[in-house]
Amino acid sequence: RQSLGQQQQQSGTAVMPAQDNMKFERDHESAWLVIQGDPQAVWPRAREFWLENGFFITRENPSLGTLQTDWVESRTDVPKGAIRSLISRVYENAYSSAYRDRYRMRLERGEQPGTTELYITQQGIEEIVVAGDNDIGDTKWGPRPSDPGLESEMLKRMMIFLGVEPAQAEV
Repeated sequence: RQSLGQQQQQSGTAVMPAQDNMKFERDHESAWLVIQGDPQAVWPRAREFWLENGFFITRENPSLGTLQTDWVESRTDVPKGAIRSLISRVYENAYSSAYRDRYRMRLERGEQPGTTELYITQQGIEEIVVAGDNDIGDTKWGPRPSDPGLESEMLKRMMIFLGVEPAQAEV
């Protein structure tokens, strides 16, 4: 009679297998992923993450290991509720956010041979009301501080996309 571990090894299916191929690293507010595999192997899948999550890529240089997304509206500050839901059904763009984010991904060869370090940085802008010729005022876009929380969240989403179980991505 075989043990459960022997049965799992033979069938090749383990429930919640260990994720030894990827680690979330942190140093104060900086965070990054250490992934088993050379940058050439990691690049295509990491690039696919952005496209599958609805981002447009504005710049990329695989030989340098860098990729930048276009600005995307941050919907976290848009009010929620029954009225908003009803209005949004009729007028899809009735609510917009005063915040935009874009992300930059950078791959580097890891300190350990055969590993890749993946970094994500966030850049944000916000809509600012400025005095105009009329009483309403005009708006322009201005920078806002980067958000390490958004960077960390995006790294965790990347981990899940690359195959880590969601519970294991929460570090």
